Amino acid sequence: MRSRPFPRIPRPLFVLLLGVLVFIGATAAKTESEWVTVEREFWRVKFPPEFGEDARAVDTMMDRATKELSTLFGEPDPARLLDTTVVEVMTHPDGCRHASYSHASMESNMRWDGYQARIHLLAPSIFSQYAVGRTSPTDAVDTYYRILLHEYSSVFVQRLILSKGGGWQYHQADPWFLQGFDEFIASRGADGERFTERLEKRLAPIRRQPDRVKFAKDIRVSDPYGDGFAVVAFLHETFGPDAVRKIWLSPERSFSRAVESTLGTDYPNLQAKWREWLTKET
Repeated sequence: MRSRPFPRIPRPLFVLLLGVLVFIGATAAKTESEWVTVEREFWRVKFPPEFGEDARAVDTMMDRATKELSTLFGEPDPARLLDTTVVEVMTHPDGCRHASYSHASMESNMRWDGYQARIHLLAPSIFSQYAVGRTSPTDAVDTYYRILLHEYSSVFVQRLILSKGGGWQYHQADPWFLQGFDEFIASRGADGERFTERLEKRLAPIRRQPDRVKFAKDIRVSDPYGDGFAVVAFLHETFGPDAVRKIWLSPERSFSRAVESTLGTDYPNLQAKWREWLTKET
C-alpha cells in the first residue's frame, strides 16, 4: 500500500508558525531568566517575581524537609551529606513537562565543584487550585510536602551512595527500591500518624493480587512506587531501618547481592518472611 505524501505547508504560513514557536521559546527563556532566587546554605529556591509567597512556603518546607530527612537517614547534621551540595528548587507558575499537579521531577549531576541537583515543583498556590474538588486544603498541603520529600529524598540517597568508596551505584538499583524508598521516606515525613493508613492503601492491591510482588533471583513488582513502598516498609519493619540504610552503603558490586548480604538471607527466605508479614499486617 503506497503511503500518501505529507501535505505541504504554504511558505508564508510556515514562516508565521516558525516565528510563533521562536517567540514562545524566547519568551519562556526570558521569563525564567528573570526569576528571583532565595539562597540558603544547602538549597536555593527560584521563582517568578510575582510568586514570592509561594517561594517562602517552599523555602519553609525545604528547611523542615532537610531536618526530617537528616534524621530519617541517620545523619542529624545535614552538612555530613550535603557539604558540597547545591539543590536548586524551581517553582513553576504553571504545569510543564517538569512539574504538574500529578508529578514533580529531579535531575542531578556531579560537577568538579560538587554535586548539583534541580527539583521541579508546581508553585503551591497553583497546586492548590488544581486540588480544589479533588481533596481538602489540608490534604493538598500534605500531598505537596510529600511530593517535595520524595524528590528531595533522592538527593540524600545519591549523596549517601557517593560517600562510599565503591560497590554498586545508584543507577544499578532496581526501580522498586529507588522509588519505593523515596515513597516510604516521604510518607514517614509527611503523613505522620496517617502513615499506617497510607501503607494499608498500598497493601490492598497486593493482597488482591499477590503476584504483583515476586521473589526469584531478585524482587520484581508491578508498580515500583506503590508496590515498592510496601516492600520497603516490609524491609524496615522486619530488618530495621539501619539494615535498609546499609543496603545503600554495601560494597557488593550488584544491588541484588547487596540486598542478600546486608540482610543475611536469600530471596526464597525473604519471600517466606514477606508472606508472613503480609498476613500479620492484615
